[in-house]
Amino acid sequence: MNKNNILKVLGIMFLLFIVVSWIIPAGYFNNGEYVGTTIMPIGLFDIVIYPFMTLTSSVFVLMALDILLIGALYGVLNKTGFYSSLLDKMVKKFKGKEKNVLIVTTIIFTTLSSLTGLNLVLVIFVPLFATLLMLLGYDKITAMLATIGGILVGNISSLYGSNIAGYITYLDSSVNANIIAKLILFIIGLVVLTLITVKSSSKLVKAKDIKLYTKTTKKVKLTKGISVLILMFVLLVVSMYNWSMTFNVDLFDKIHEAVIGFKIGNFPLFEYLIGSIPAFGHWTNYDLGFTLIIVTLLIGKLYKLSFKDIIDGAIEGIKEMLPVALMVVAANILFLLMNVNSEGYTFYNTMVSKTVGTSIAYLPFGIITAIGSLLFNDFPYLLSTLYGAFAPISSQYNLAFMLTQTIHGLVQLIVPTSVVLVIGLTYFDIPYTKWLKEIWKLLSILLVVSIIILIFI
Repeated sequence: MNKNNILKVLGIMFLLFIVVSWIIPAGYFNNGEYVGTTIMPIGLFDIVIYPFMTLTSSVFVLMALDILLIGALYGVLNKTGFYSSLLDKMVKKFKGKEKNVLIVTTIIFTTLSSLTGLNLVLVIFVPLFATLLMLLGYDKITAMLATIGGILVGNISSLYGSNIAGYITYLDSSVNANIIAKLILFIIGLVVLTLITVKSSSKLVKAKDIKLYTKTTKKVKLTKGISVLILMFVLLVVSMYNWSMTFNVDLFDKIHEAVIGFKIGNFPLFEYLIGSIPAFGHWTNYDLGFTLIIVTLLIGKLYKLSFKDIIDGAIEGIKEMLPVALMVVAANILFLLMNVNSEGYTFYNTMVSKTVGTSIAYLPFGIITAIGSLLFNDFPYLLSTLYGAFAPISSQYNLAFMLTQTIHGLVQLIVPTSVVLVIGLTYFDIPYTKWLKEIWKLLSILLVVSIIILIFI
């Protein structure tokens, strides 16, 4: 698998981070005021220990475990014969309509990403749609553009994604702020991505070495499996989308409180019976992993697999996704370095303090946000870091948010610290340099369009 170029770039970025830590003093923001400290350099021991810290950090291990559980699900789907039967039927149905399937797939992933922001939930279905495209004759780069590319472009123009657009509510603003500008950016991004994806598919090729797919002659009924997968998707979207933060909808919170608060006498029956499950709208990657386990077992039992066969299938899928999980951990090393100090002292705060003044200057703000987007691959963390410097520009909150969201999305489209990108490159076994060659036109067009839109906000 050709992933070495990603690791090389990550290694170079790690070394640059070390050098910068010896030069630029750390600092933090207190009520909008920057407070400088001293340099906080990374020493020789730290060079070794921080990658190990990433491997043992619960947040990043959890993300890697979810990736492995996605592999386990597909391993069991293969074991049942359902997956091969489903794809066989879809290939026959869409034969001669390959381009339509490609376009629809691109629209689905881009739109759902922009509306929900639930990247890992969408990643669950990347193997299904990508395998269909490859069985229809498309190569891996085309399949990645339509699926992973769609997720990344949807994040750039996030309309209502609770993990991106929803955070504008923290700036005392409506999630609908700049909605027209974001809608224009979404439409242009979708159209350009679709055109580039279709162009990349001009020459159909035979599918080879498709991960998480085993061709079998076993034929099974599809209704049960399709129903379970649809229900899983709906459940995860409803439960992981933060309704209360994004739209101020507290229906699920009230239902949860009523259920948990139900008592027989003084005995809280459901609180003890259900346990610590959060309300819909507040599910996290922990709950995502739990759901994947339940669905995997349910699929196995519905298709009458023995427990041994379920475990064997899960292990086969996990083995195939292990490189993806490990690369996800590697992509988070710089992110961990930005959060190892519980007090929030970082050299990035110092850089921000020299850039963000009493009003927004597009070029310096854009550059400092791009640097932050490389270091913080999770948008809420970047926004939280910049928020400390936003006090003097409170009258420009909407513009600051639009700038931050757009630039972060554009950067995540190309940097090897982008978790979704790394998942795609490793799963499809695509060299990083090849991705850059395919995506640079899209990036350039979206950058120009974003600049024009931001000027007129």
